[in-house]
Amino acid sequence: MKKRKLKKSVKRKLFFLLFIIAMVYVAFHQGNAPKDTVIEPSIPKEYVPIYKAAEKEYGVPWQLLAAHHRVETKFSTMESMISPAGAEGPMQVRP
Repeated sequence: MKKRKLKKSVKRKLFFLLFIIAMVYVAFHQGNAPKDTVIEPSIPKEYVPIYKAAEKEYGVPWQLLAAHHRVETKFSTMESMISPAGAEGPMQVRP
């Protein structure tokens, strides 16, 4: 029984890690750019101190938080902040 739970836990962590890597890749690369070109994202300056404070408090890299915010709501510039799945807010988390 413990082995099964351990395997599920490892699978979940691996899936989460791959999801985060994909999210960061999408956030920092644009599909129409030449393959050898990396596009620097424009992170709104007012959010950087918030991301850095969250990194200090929770240990999540601020660049990852910025990537998540960019992917989910384009830095809070999308009209609706509620998804069809029920996630809400700038970072699209479930209540």
